[in-house]
Amino acid sequence: MKIGVEGLKMPEARKRGALASLDHAKSYGMEGIFFSTVLDMSPTLDAGALSDIRARADELDMYLEAGLGKINPYASPEAPELRAIGDGDIVFGFRRMMEASAAIGCRELWIATGNFKAQFRGRLANDRFRTDVTWTEQLAAMERLLLTLAPIARDLGIHMNMETHDEITSFEILRLLRRSSSPARRCPRAAPSGRGARTRPKAERRVARPSAQREARPALSPKRDAPRERARSTAWPERRRVQDLSTHALPPNLER
Repeated sequence: MKIGVEGLKMPEARKRGALASLDHAKSYGMEGIFFSTVLDMSPTLDAGALSDIRARADELDMYLEAGLGKINPYASPEAPELRAIGDGDIVFGFRRMMEASAAIGCRELWIATGNFKAQFRGRLANDRFRTDVTWTEQLAAMERLLLTLAPIARDLGIHMNMETHDEITSFEILRLLRRSSSPARRCPRAAPSGRGARTRPKAERRVARPSAQREARPALSPKRDAPRERARSTAWPERRRVQDLSTHALPPNLER
């Protein structure tokens, strides 16, 4: 295991820029750096600048990781750079980001499903509890976008790795993976974050970062010695009645 840091979470990260942030991270003893979108390394996806960052990371013997950002179409207006890099076409913008990432050897790309806005109190800080669109509608929109992006990712040899983020449950991630089933999507396990984290570690471990040799297998595999009917009930969360947490009562300290 290597210990690294998220690039924009370091002091003066934006002032220093991505290239100087590598040396800054190294000075703290970090073994790598992660940028939540490749646009954080170069807002214009300049091939020369990205190559310099890759070369410097190699010189320092540090890993370099990047992401695509949020894949929730309802959250896209809050990240206008995703559409801007595609000259108005957000899918083309994602394609450009994937191509630029692949060119510097970053093929494990982070994605997430929503935002957390600390300026708002209670559950309204979380995209899951938006009042203009239901969480079910947001999940459906994300599924459609993933189906659109999957062929691009496969062509480039890229995995889109979905974080177990504040607003989404592990069961919902599993359903997204199943309904848009492809080796192009994975579910890496992340430490729970934020006040509204709703993770299920045991369920996550069943799909966490499958090896290349197992990519053709279902994202969620039952134990080999389990009875067929029992295996089916655990391997297909959508067959089970899972409580809709979008209307779930929150603890008093999280209520608005």
